[in-house]
Amino acid sequence: MANQTKSSNPEWDRFTAAMKHIVSVPHSEVKAHLDREKEAKKLKRTRKSRYNAFREVNRNV
Repeated sequence: MANQTKSSNPEWDRFTAAMKHIVSVPHSEVKAHLDREKEAKKLKRTRKSRYNAFREVNRNV
């Protein structure tokens, strides 16, 4: 494997292709995806905390 150059290494070629794809994605698209993810997590936390609060209040009933 030491005799192989970077261009003949299929793993290196796959890595290079992946990096080119990542870099080609516009920042606005990445930002929009992260914002959607953040909102989804926020809703999950809120819903979960509501359920936990409901259970805590009604535990002694």
